[in-house]
Amino acid sequence: MAGAPRCPDTCRMAPTDIPGTRIAVPRADGPPRVPRWKENVVVRRVLFVSLWLGGTLAAAAQDQVPPLAGASTTFRSTVEVVTLNVTVTDIEGRQVAGLKGDDFEVLEDGVRQEVRFFNAINIPLDVVLLIDTSSSMRGKIEMVQAAAREFVKKLRPSDRGAVVTFNSAVRVVQSFTEDAALLDGAINSARLGGGTALYTGIYVSLDHFSRLARREGELRKSAVVLLSDGEDTGSLIGEEDLLERARRAGVPIYPISVISESDRNALTLANQQRMRTGADFTLRTLARETGATAFFPMKLADLAGVYGQIAGELAAQYSVGYVPSAPTANGAFRRILVRIPTRPDAKPRTRAGYYATGPGRAAR
Repeated sequence: MAGAPRCPDTCRMAPTDIPGTRIAVPRADGPPRVPRWKENVVVRRVLFVSLWLGGTLAAAAQDQVPPLAGASTTFRSTVEVVTLNVTVTDIEGRQVAGLKGDDFEVLEDGVRQEVRFFNAINIPLDVVLLIDTSSSMRGKIEMVQAAAREFVKKLRPSDRGAVVTFNSAVRVVQSFTEDAALLDGAINSARLGGGTALYTGIYVSLDHFSRLARREGELRKSAVVLLSDGEDTGSLIGEEDLLERARRAGVPIYPISVISESDRNALTLANQQRMRTGADFTLRTLARETGATAFFPMKLADLAGVYGQIAGELAAQYSVGYVPSAPTANGAFRRILVRIPTRPDAKPRTRAGYYATGPGRAAR
């Protein structure tokens, strides 16, 4: 790409799904330092957390899909198996525990599906912390870093984290690792300045996950945590393009949008309402379509609690899988609805659907 930064020995240039762009990522045996990848993009500053469970798992191996009663972290099948992360809460918003596979009812395009795979055990997690490091984060980044470090402390030994930052450039500061010290170091290394390539940052993070999923057959959940504080004023990637990419990735996106007290005092009420309305719509849509929740804390001090709530939701999620009764791989988007008839008070939440691309390829 013309004008792309030279990649030193400690990194490699990896292509993304954005036409004509590449992103600098560290080599597995190198330090987390990477050069800038610049985009002339101004976008809404928001905090996102995106979680996913590998979309559709399909690998040519055994002849049978694992039965409902059992589950393992390696899932192989010669047929397409759609897997869902399902969060279940009661009317008070509390996590509902103790459900079994028979409690779940899954509909695809209105047609009931047979639940063939179920797991209520904590599945290993891959999480990307996607952090806004634009100039507007001055005076806020310290509290954001502290909350992110607390989130890292909640990761289990089998979980892996990565750190991606964005301003005018998108950087993979630390690739996936189980080493909490490396993650803390990457979080603390943030340097502020420049604009806000938010949508590009999300796009690159989803691409990072999709490559990891294609490389591994292991059943894992994943999360991307993005922190930012403002409104999109223009992006080379539109909202619809981003939404479609998120649907194809099967990644639940948890947005957390923050405005500091000083920012609120500097804005007129009309500007606050305009900014919140435009940003809220995009964030809530992304969260709803990907099976997540959007958060809008009014104080920076609330960030740690939000991170804790997300971590708790991840730990309590159920994994539900089924073989589509209409397996034709026509590339169409199929709508998914999950219900729990045995618990009328329960509110299940998962991604809105997937793209039918057939066995051997993730439904993205």
